[in-house]
Amino acid sequence: MTRPAGLLVPDEPTNHVSPALVEELEGAPAALPGAVVAVSHDQRFRSAFTGPHLEPCAGSVRRSGGAAAEDRS
Repeated sequence: MTRPAGLLVPDEPTNHVSPALVEELEGAPAALPGAVVAVSHDQRFRSAFTGPHLEPCAGSVRRSGGAAAEDRS
């Protein structure tokens, strides 16, 4: 706990906050040097992430976004 971690795990970060704070939260992950594992039902918040996405879908995990997904297209 004394060293910085390269992982942020927000759980429903946009619940019960003002619209202005939601906008700030949407831009924050891009400024982080590590990984973000976000749990959110907020589609707008999730779409603000520009890197690879892993999304649970019908009993499996769907990958989208990022260079690896573009290479498969």
